[in-house]
Amino acid sequence: MKIMRNITRKMNNINRLFTLLLVFSIINLSAPHVTYSKTISSNTNYSLENISIARSDDIQWVFKEIDGKLYKRLYNYTTHEWIGDWILVG
Repeated sequence: MKIMRNITRKMNNINRLFTLLLVFSIINLSAPHVTYSKTISSNTNYSLENISIARSDDIQWVFKEIDGKLYKRLYNYTTHEWIGDWILVG
């Protein structure tokens, strides 16, 4: 009987630890992350030709239903092109 109580206590401790880790992970992922960029001083001459801006394509899944079956396919909204073939989802 003592062994069962010890096992139960250990399992409760493991469950509490797992719950705490899960809560802290959710809080950490939902918290906003702030980054600061270096300000350009007015004494320096910069032309727009020398400044490059990194941009990425806007790629999203598009879904459609055919004969009661759901399909998905990637679409690049930046270049207005399809990526890959239709994939059966379910």
